[in-house]
Amino acid sequence: MRSQPHSPALPTSPHSRRPARVFRSLVLPVALCLAARAAAAGGGGDVVSLSPFVVHSDASDQYSANQTLSATRIATDTMNLPFSISVLTSQFASDIDARSIQDALQYLNIQQEPSQAFSIDTATSFIMRGFPATILRNSFPAASGMTPVAFVAVDRMEALKGPASLLYGALQPGGVVNVISKRPSFKPLANLSVSYGSYDNTRGTIDLSGPLDRNHKVAYRLLASGLSGHSNKDAFAKQRRELSGMLQFDFTPATTLNLEYDYSYNHVTAPPSGALLLNLVPSAQNGNRGTIQQYVLTYPWNMNYRGPGDYGLGEAHYFNAELHHHFSDNWNSRLAYAWEDSWTDRITRAGALVASPTRRGLTDTHADGKSITSTLQFDTVGRWTSHFVDTTLLLGAGYDHNTNRAATLNSTVVTFFNPADPSTWAQAAPPLSTFTILRANPTGNGTDYAAYSTGQFAFLNGRLRLVLGDRWQKAEAVSNATSSAGLSSNSFSITHNTVQTGVLGRVTRTLSLYASWSQSFVPQNQTLITPKPLDPATGLPKPGALNGSMVAQPLEGAGSDLGAKLQFFDGALTATASYFNIKETNIVAGHQVRDEQGNVLDDYQVQSGAERSQGVELTLAGALWQKTVTLTASYTHYWDCKLLAFDSAPAQAGRPLVDTPNHLFDVFIRYTPHHGWWKGGFAGIGAHATSAYQGVYPTSAQIATLPGYALFSAVVGYRWKAGNLHYAAQVNVSNLANRRVVLTTWSESMPRTIDGTFSVRF
Repeated sequence: MRSQPHSPALPTSPHSRRPARVFRSLVLPVALCLAARAAAAGGGGDVVSLSPFVVHSDASDQYSANQTLSATRIATDTMNLPFSISVLTSQFASDIDARSIQDALQYLNIQQEPSQAFSIDTATSFIMRGFPATILRNSFPAASGMTPVAFVAVDRMEALKGPASLLYGALQPGGVVNVISKRPSFKPLANLSVSYGSYDNTRGTIDLSGPLDRNHKVAYRLLASGLSGHSNKDAFAKQRRELSGMLQFDFTPATTLNLEYDYSYNHVTAPPSGALLLNLVPSAQNGNRGTIQQYVLTYPWNMNYRGPGDYGLGEAHYFNAELHHHFSDNWNSRLAYAWEDSWTDRITRAGALVASPTRRGLTDTHADGKSITSTLQFDTVGRWTSHFVDTTLLLGAGYDHNTNRAATLNSTVVTFFNPADPSTWAQAAPPLSTFTILRANPTGNGTDYAAYSTGQFAFLNGRLRLVLGDRWQKAEAVSNATSSAGLSSNSFSITHNTVQTGVLGRVTRTLSLYASWSQSFVPQNQTLITPKPLDPATGLPKPGALNGSMVAQPLEGAGSDLGAKLQFFDGALTATASYFNIKETNIVAGHQVRDEQGNVLDDYQVQSGAERSQGVELTLAGALWQKTVTLTASYTHYWDCKLLAFDSAPAQAGRPLVDTPNHLFDVFIRYTPHHGWWKGGFAGIGAHATSAYQGVYPTSAQIATLPGYALFSAVVGYRWKAGNLHYAAQVNVSNLANRRVVLTTWSESMPRTIDGTFSVRF
């Protein structure tokens, strides 16, 4: 694809099995027919205009990129935006031998959210700036659940930190991670790779792309990967399969259609859990400060109390279609649709009934869930230039519909084992006939309608930039819950406005200062139980009085950033330093009123809780010394991240937020010599370090402070060419020091692993 040399316009750069059948039988033939007509009418000499809604980094050998879609929905230079934004490319993922998005995101100080739920060897829940982060796929919300993104199709990962509801609707104030897919190439390519490593971990990938017609109007891309292996935990095994197919139709120089279908399948047997790693002392016995028992890490590293009958299974289908049209040098539009079907099923062993160093009793839980998301988006962007201001205006609208169901059953059989006796560890799960209803089994659906606009204004030849935006959203939802107590249902409909504003000023050629403020919100499909009327004489609830009810208000977040963006060595190295202050309100908490004998007189809910996260961040990315040294680094210092006052639960006030250490540092550096006997070789080293941090959610009965740690990784490799083929070989080592450390309340590090990868590119 080639851009028009005379165009000064916008910043540019180059779901169930049912969606698969739709793709093959309906979408593909229609698209091919349209492409054939366009090719016959237009000929082969047209010049294709690149869409401002597209970024591309496939050919980059760098770890970061200077353009982003996530902050404004259009390709914009990260140094021109008053927000904290980080980008990681597929080259970085390849160098660190990443197998899923969490392997890469930790290098942006984005932590995997702790969970005692089942594992399918992937994660889609993360913590950013003390709050949950939202995962997007090509700017679309991902279906809820644990099924992951098809990592083989990922081109880059963009992290926009802080509240971002203006563009993406209902989400937590931590920020968003926008996972952007690869695109078809009109230049033929074929890339094959195989890898093998510790614990029989084996992976193979294939990446094919090129034109489908002589006039270069249609291009395809086909990607597939398969992975299997084990770990140091007994009885554990995993399988993962991913498939992605893409088509691009350049109907005219101004009109392009992109289609993508992804499939991912994950199956884990005996998913390991670190629930035994921590033994928390109840707060009543320990002054609200839980501790880690000294004997915990004396358990064998290979212990896995989950039997072969425990498993985690996840499957997802994803379809995306985007139509881009270039009306003029100053006006572009995008119409896009995404459909995702995510399904999970698992049996997991947890919930200690008896806890001691030598005897544990656990029960198995069977759960499955399904989530289907359909999203339609329309964006149009225009740009106008005058003597005083350069204006870029984005207008957009969106429709999102989600349906979901879940079921949870609990076994009546208790499995006992002795952590010191390997013969008692892995025991088969009881038959499903022994499982009964545990809690409510919810089903529901939700629909969102939105309209939004953002404006970017550049004054003084771009030295002063202003961003303003507003979003109107209407959210509707219906939920039903079936349990042993019967059927209950709830519904709500609310409208909400969110605002975003920011200003950036270029002080010198290499230094810019910025400030921004933005909002977020999350609708809560929940009916609150309100307190009973009080007896004026006693101040206690009236005997026989009934509780009332009210609809819960949305969680509301607001955050501000103050920072500086710097460029060194003629832009080869970029840095962002920022101070952030985020607060979320309307958190629901329960409250009980008791008499002097401890009898419960009233049990109700209030919506008065709040959380705050404050800290500073520093990010570095770039390539130095004629690109012989490539690096990415992030440092976060949280100094005030805690639960604020609850009117109903004052004992919880002041507790630290989960996974927010005082200090968090990640770095990866690669050296690639361009001359001498080692030309073509490369070597890199990475580190992930954290100080002590809170490992349990602050609303839990206990508090556990996990100790800090530092883990190191390394890579060494060589690239060469023979004939028309390009070869590469590399060896990755994780946990160089072979340290056993607690990562979250429910997981620990793996021992040192070594993986070798060989690839050939045609």
